[in-house]
Parts: sequence; C-alpha cells; structure tokens
Amino acid sequence: MNIREKRLENQRLQFEKKREQEQRRIKKLETDTLDIQYYGLRQNADQIESKLDLIETQKEKEALKAQLRF
Repeated sequence: MNIREKRLENQRLQFEKKREQEQRRIKKLETDTLDIQYYGLRQNADQIESKLDLIETQKEKEALKAQLRF
C-alpha cells in the first residue's frame, strides 16, 4: 500500500466514523422527540414547576426525564 492509498483509506475511515456519530446523534434526537410526543410536552418552566408536585406514577416520571433530555 503506498502513501496515497493509506491517506485515502484514512480519509474514508474518518468519514465513516463521522457518519456513524451523526447517525447516533440523529437517532437519539428522534427517540427523545418521540418520548416527548408520547408523554406530552411541557411548554415552559412554569408548567414544569406546577407539574413537579403532581408527579406520582412511573409514567409521569419517565415523561419528565424525556422532557429534561430534550
């Protein structure tokens, strides 16, 4: 393998690594968005504050986690 081929291989590997990172980032955003849609989106800090005292079920706790991740 000559220098040019090595350089091209390294470029290809770097490109593939960046592509995979971007796909993971997009997948996480999609998951977070779906969680927020499923559990319901709180629109502002006041709504979140008012709901904190009312959280009783595991589903509601998961909804808050999804909201905070987003």
